[in-house]
Amino acid sequence: MDLRLWTFRPIEYHADLSKDFTTESTLENPVPVLGIIWDRKDDNLSISIDDVSVSENLSKREILSVTKAIFDPLGFLAYALLPAKLLLQQIWATKSDWDTPLPEEIKVNFLKWLGNLQILTDLKIPRRIGSGDKSSWSLRVFCDSSQ
Repeated sequence: MDLRLWTFRPIEYHADLSKDFTTESTLENPVPVLGIIWDRKDDNLSISIDDVSVSENLSKREILSVTKAIFDPLGFLAYALLPAKLLLQQIWATKSDWDTPLPEEIKVNFLKWLGNLQILTDLKIPRRIGSGDKSSWSLRVFCDSSQ
């Protein structure tokens, strides 16, 4: 398999080093990496959450769909997804059908959680964690086979 897209940080060296490679490099910022967003300029990771709309008659199917559509491969959002997962447990306990409208209490709790979800797009996680010592460097390679 040939290397098709590659990138690195810091951005200012990108033009100098990319001429030595025959592959197509990506100059966009931020860059999607393994389902999360990498801002090369600030060297932060973040999660992208699409706007979600739900119907007036909220069902078990919709809540499960919205909850599972949030891709968090490194577990950064585990604390924020927990209320929705606990709500799903309550829904399963009601033994309702997939498309049956849910009780009002569950709807209110879910819509409250959903309203707070967009706040997570402001979450910035430093990619580099460790001491300030930059004397030793190492190369990390990530591959995304979906592209």
